Amino acid sequence: MQRISSIFSFKLSGFKKGIAAVITVILAAAGIYVHSRVVMRRDVSNNKSSFFKDRTYDVLFFGSSHVKDGISPLQLYKNYGITAYNLATDAQKPPVSYYVLKEAVRFHKPKLAVLDVYNCRLNYPDEPEEDEKSYFHRIFDNFPFSLNKTEAAKELSVDSAWWQGLLFPYSVYHSRWAETDIPFRLLWNENSFWEKNMANGFTPLFRLQRDVSDYEAMRRVNKNEYLTEENTDGIAYVKRFVSFCLENGMQPVLVYLPPACGVLQQKAANSMQRIAAEMRVPYYNFLPNEAEIIDCYIDFYDCLVGKENIEHDTIRNGNIHLNLSGAQKMTSCLGAILRRDFALQDHRGKRGYEAWDKDYQTYRSYILGEIGKLGNLDQILMACSFEGLTTTLYASPDTAFDDVQQRLIAQLGNRITVIRDYDGYARIVVTDNENGCIVADVSF
Repeated sequence: MQRISSIFSFKLSGFKKGIAAVITVILAAAGIYVHSRVVMRRDVSNNKSSFFKDRTYDVLFFGSSHVKDGISPLQLYKNYGITAYNLATDAQKPPVSYYVLKEAVRFHKPKLAVLDVYNCRLNYPDEPEEDEKSYFHRIFDNFPFSLNKTEAAKELSVDSAWWQGLLFPYSVYHSRWAETDIPFRLLWNENSFWEKNMANGFTPLFRLQRDVSDYEAMRRVNKNEYLTEENTDGIAYVKRFVSFCLENGMQPVLVYLPPACGVLQQKAANSMQRIAAEMRVPYYNFLPNEAEIIDCYIDFYDCLVGKENIEHDTIRNGNIHLNLSGAQKMTSCLGAILRRDFALQDHRGKRGYEAWDKDYQTYRSYILGEIGKLGNLDQILMACSFEGLTTTLYASPDTAFDDVQQRLIAQLGNRITVIRDYDGYARIVVTDNENGCIVADVSF
């Protein structure tokens, strides 16, 4: 009996040790998780986190900041009933888009995969610049470890230390205690726009760039001018993107979004027209007709074309991005094309899509909140192009609005009333039509 008791005690002791070991592992993992949430950079850990919600996406968008800042998925739903997510990130090149596509379809398989081919003209060195590596993190850190991420890491860099950071992003951020701006990141507001990104990956920009002289001076190429080299790394990965879509039952769609940023970009857009035809894949080059879509005087967030891009076939740091007004126009234009050419269903008001209506209202509340923070007349007039707003502009009889402001006022049409009885330069009052609340009331 004593021996049996000893054996039982030994087994019980071993069981307790096993339980203790399991608890230790759980606590250690929990500690690492808590620490990683505290030190993880917000822009990389949560920028696309809403992608993983229980949704069905008709369309996924891939590409650079031209897409990230230029296509609003929730506007697509509001205007056309198309469900979409924007997986574009700053400086996202075709190799990254290809691997992000492969990663994304593990969670959501769309009907259409839309790729902006802005960076197709480029060849890529074995080792990316440090800022490019940061851009990689901004998209890949949203996805868990996978064999695809391993393949992407090895393909995008020869630096094994960087592979570790891309595959296990905690290793990049574990020492950021001194830098973190929120000591208790776990306690963040669950209603925060940027933590949940209720814009479905889109980044609305509220600035208006007045100086577009470089853009105006840029040489416009004709439709028969092409890249000197069409066997670039970028084009090779565009072809891989297309092939992956076709092999996995998705319709690839290639686009070149406005605005034109230089001679080489325009030639690249022309080259892709030919290449897309050879692949028999739909391609929409918006550059030749971009003046019919956007107004360069009121729709640009920035204009960094640079003299090199205007006068020569070279590319350095030139770029242009659309602000909220331009993004709304581009989204509306592309949405009409997608509905027309690909017979996408209108899900508005349909059973099972109620969450999309709620998401749109959250997004709309954010936009209206940002408009309320603006203190610049140009910016407020630009942002008032957002749907469901009525604007009253009070001005003195002597107040003269310049060409840009007149364009902004004309854009609003019957949604703005100008009253010339103000004792001062100007005052603008913006009202939400849905509830009659004042969104902004600013005097200048």
